[in-house]
Amino acid sequence: MGRSVKLMLLFVNVAFWLFSLPAATSASETDCKEFIETRSAKQLSKELGKPVRWVVGNYKINLFDRETGKKKGKVVGKLIPGCRAQVLKTGADDYQVKSPLDGSVGWINRKEVRHILLLDSKTFKPCR
Repeated sequence: MGRSVKLMLLFVNVAFWLFSLPAATSASETDCKEFIETRSAKQLSKELGKPVRWVVGNYKINLFDRETGKKKGKVVGKLIPGCRAQVLKTGADDYQVKSPLDGSVGWINRKEVRHILLLDSKTFKPCR
């Protein structure tokens, strides 16, 4: 077989392989949403001077009915250390999120947040 035939077969194989891959999707074509991740039990353990087991069993992060910088709010939900919650709104110092524990919606102060992540809201996998 000549060199040009081999190159042509290689090109056809590569083209077939490339066109058989699933189409790449951008963040706008998926259900990518912002999620917060609360501080971990390990982080809180160090800050509170308590064992990690104690933090896991006893520490909950409050969600409030209003932003934390405005008058004292009422507790409307809870999050656990290290959990992720979808961001619904962003305030000056807070995020309004939906709790994965009970579906409650409330505000959490940025001090309680470890990371902001961009995740697919259906699969919870990181978006590209």
